[in-house]
Amino acid sequence: MRGYFTKEEARAQLPKVGDVRYEIMNLGKISSVYQLTEPLRCVVIYVNPEHLYYTVQFRNGFRESFKVPRTEL
Repeated sequence: MRGYFTKEEARAQLPKVGDVRYEIMNLGKISSVYQLTEPLRCVVIYVNPEHLYYTVQFRNGFRESFKVPRTEL
């Protein structure tokens, strides 16, 4: 196992706008106080294939971005 993906492989893993996902919301210090470790339902609202990340919106209105796995240099 090589531990990284080519950019093409990483792009193939990006979700599409409108996809429903379950992600762990990261609220910085707040998440450690409340121990937010359970994935919550969210919807993909933006995808950036060039920089290999996507943004989701949770039911409470919070938005957060996530990157796909590490790519080779």
